[in-house]
Amino acid sequence: MAEALKTEEYNLSQLHLYQEMETSRKNKSKRKKAKKVNGPSIKITSKTVRSGTEDDKKIKEARNYVEFSDRASYEKAFVFSKPVAPKRECCIITGKLARYRTRDGIPFFDSAAYKLIESRRTTKT
Repeated sequence: MAEALKTEEYNLSQLHLYQEMETSRKNKSKRKKAKKVNGPSIKITSKTVRSGTEDDKKIKEARNYVEFSDRASYEKAFVFSKPVAPKRECCIITGKLARYRTRDGIPFFDSAAYKLIESRRTTKT
């Protein structure tokens, strides 16, 4: 009888240990909740869709979707203002719109104007 009590105590202690191990294992395997995003967000989704047949072959088509949580984030990502054209400078020799620039950044119209600029530069030095 004494031996049966010892065995029972041992089995109960092993049962408690086993139950603790099981609860810790269950806690580890639980799926973590996704963090909620505060503020604007952008969600990108990609799908592969089978479309019609071409020469008896199935064609796979990729479709990508971009979802914005609010209008402000959409407008920030895509700017719809017209680009500003760069200011065009005039040739200092001919007065026409300059097509080229020297290494120093001097605008000129054609090769004749460039030669004149270079000749003036060499005479200065």
